[in-house]
Amino acid sequence: MIVKDMSRVGREYLQTGYYTEVFFPQNDVRFIAVSNGIDSVDRGSGEIAPFINIMNDFYLRDCSRKMTQAYQVKGKSGRRITNIPIYGYRKDLSDKTKWVVDEEAAAVVRRMFRLAANGYGPGKIATIFHREKIEAPGYYMASRGYNKIHKPDESKRYDWLASTVGAMLSKPEYLGHTVNFRSCKKHYKDKKRTWRAPEDWLIFENTHEPIIDSATWNTVQEIRKTKRRYNSYGEPNILTGLVFCPDCGKPMYEHRNSRSGRSGICDDRYECSTYNKMIKRSKRLCTSHSISARTLTEIVLDAIRIVARYAIENPREYRRRVREQFSVRQQAEMKELGQRMKRLTRRQEEVNTLIRKLYESYAFDLIPEEQFTRMMADYAQELSEVKAQVTQDEQVLATYREDADRADQFLEVVHRFTDFTELTGEMLNAYVERIYVHGRDRGSGYCHQRIDIHFRFIGHFPVPVPEPTPEELAAEEAHRKKLAKQKEYRERHKAKTLAAQQSVAVSA
Repeated sequence: MIVKDMSRVGREYLQTGYYTEVFFPQNDVRFIAVSNGIDSVDRGSGEIAPFINIMNDFYLRDCSRKMTQAYQVKGKSGRRITNIPIYGYRKDLSDKTKWVVDEEAAAVVRRMFRLAANGYGPGKIATIFHREKIEAPGYYMASRGYNKIHKPDESKRYDWLASTVGAMLSKPEYLGHTVNFRSCKKHYKDKKRTWRAPEDWLIFENTHEPIIDSATWNTVQEIRKTKRRYNSYGEPNILTGLVFCPDCGKPMYEHRNSRSGRSGICDDRYECSTYNKMIKRSKRLCTSHSISARTLTEIVLDAIRIVARYAIENPREYRRRVREQFSVRQQAEMKELGQRMKRLTRRQEEVNTLIRKLYESYAFDLIPEEQFTRMMADYAQELSEVKAQVTQDEQVLATYREDADRADQFLEVVHRFTDFTELTGEMLNAYVERIYVHGRDRGSGYCHQRIDIHFRFIGHFPVPVPEPTPEELAAEEAHRKKLAKQKEYRERHKAKTLAAQQSVAVSA
């Protein structure tokens, strides 16, 4: 084997040394490095080979360090590190460092985010795109020449993957931001890239034209925090992750009803997850809180319609009520947080004093080392927990003090969604933060169920209800009499049936 010099064999000195010192002699391979004057036949010529290999390895390490520094300087200055645009963008023909929107692919990205905002998961979206024969990102980019590293594979032309869709839905680049240092290599010899945590990314905002607006982006990220569920018809359940039990605080899950009711419509229902977990056991930790999914959807849509109409028709009164509501709630919460922070700060000082005294006792041999180590670990853990809680409370207080005008933020959502004919997932997640379904109350002889809807930015906002008109009062009284009559009829029928059963039993 003849090479120009030792660096042509390899720059990793351990592997290069293994081949030249072990593998080649064992397999009767003659090795010659011309520039270094090394010939395996002449044993004396190879004595300097290990030092040459180490210098070659050092040169590789030095090049890697310089390249890393260059990328660090480039990335921290706001320039984009990656050379290939993501799906939905292409390079600007006049300036290749800039990205411009590729309208053909951007239309697919926008539709993907709309489907995700309406409750479709990455797997469902990938299935839809595959069925509609939309070209997969890899094939699309390669066939248009945007990615010259890979060649277009015709067999995988429409192969959309759930992982691909999920990754695209989490890319801040679609907001118009540049993201650097998303991944790294632990060592210059390591060929595998390691993904960094999102908080370690370096993001530069508004560096190119966005494809997705921030409201849609935030809605999709909120939806993706909860596992998607589908109803009996295979449609996405838009209420998933929003319905909660007010008694135990656990989420309520939709249960699929395989049988249809009198109307012939298959109507699913929501029930408390705690109740369902304990339903087959003697110990009951909560009640059902059952409600029809169709009924809950109609109630939520009506509530959104009423609050949105009130905010538009009475903007001044609406803003005043929102500010008053948050002022009262924040004052109470801030008072409680302030008292808790005082207690935590006092305890933090006490723990620091105890640690100092513990050190003094250990220094004067008043306590054994084992006891000192155990007590020190306990105090250190408690001190860490107290500091973390203080930091969290300070952030909450800062949020209260720097709180923006939530009333105007909610009005922006109202102006975005003006069509209330149908409740969509995007509209629901833009308006609603949480829904609490209370248990049914039959104490008055009628079934009543309370639903608390907490809207985004403004929380639970009860709209002032005008006094009912005489016609509405008359209609309500007629409905009440009708229900009372139906109840009386059911009781008479039940008593009659029971009497007939008793007479049959006596005659037998």
